[in-house]
Amino acid sequence: HNQRYWRREPVLGLGVGAWSSDPPRGGAPYGSRRRNPRGLDLYLDRVLAGGDPAEAVEVPDGATARGEAIFLGLRTREGVDALAFRRCFGSSPRELWGAEIEALVSDGLLLEGDDGSLCLSARGRMLADHVCSHFVEAPGTR
Repeated sequence: HNQRYWRREPVLGLGVGAWSSDPPRGGAPYGSRRRNPRGLDLYLDRVLAGGDPAEAVEVPDGATARGEAIFLGLRTREGVDALAFRRCFGSSPRELWGAEIEALVSDGLLLEGDDGSLCLSARGRMLADHVCSHFVEAPGTR
C-alpha cells in the first residue's frame, strides 16, 4: 500500500476513513483522491445504499501534483526518476527547481544522477522534511 502511494499509483481504500487514489482521467490529469467518512454509521449508510461511500474528492492541480511527486519519490530508496517525471509533467525537476536542487546538492542533502534523477543523501534522509519543503509550492504559483 505505501509503496503504491509513494509511486503515485492507484490505491483502493476500503473502510471507515480510508483514502483511495485514482489514476489520471479527463478532468483530473494527475489523478484524484477520495476519502470515506470517518463515522461508521454514515459509511455504512452509503455502502448499503449501493453508492460510492466517498465524502470528499481532491483533484490536485499541476503544482500540487509535481510537489507531491517529488516528496513521495524522495521517501523511497530509488528516489525521483527524472525521465518519468518529465513524461508526467512535461518538465524535469531541474527545469522547475534548478536553484533549489543546486543548493540542496551543495549542502549535501540531495544527490542528483547524470540523468537528473534525485534521491536523498544519508544526511538528507535525516532532514527529509526540510529537503522536501523546497519542492512544495502554494497552489497556482507555477
